[in-house]
Amino acid sequence: MNLNELAPGETGVIIEVDKSALLIRLCDLGLIEYTPVECLFRAPLGGLSAYLIRGGAIALRDDDAARITIEKQADSTVVESGGKCKRSQSRREVYYE
Repeated sequence: MNLNELAPGETGVIIEVDKSALLIRLCDLGLIEYTPVECLFRAPLGGLSAYLIRGGAIALRDDDAARITIEKQADSTVVESGGKCKRSQSRREVYYE
């Protein structure tokens, strides 16, 4: 399941983020593997959704959210977890600890 398929009020845990140039931007926003996420709002006409990640609300375009694989949680309890995002000195590589 991808993040853009999560309905408002549903929760999940990020399993994988597409390894692309988008990865650095998403890492800066806190979207890294094993991070809990909750869908807060979907735009009525589509194209944009808001998510609760690490205590903050962020908005993502649906095409960007489609690059994030999640595991949907059975209940709406969001647990605190997640890895740490590290960058190499060249800023071209991002890896998880």
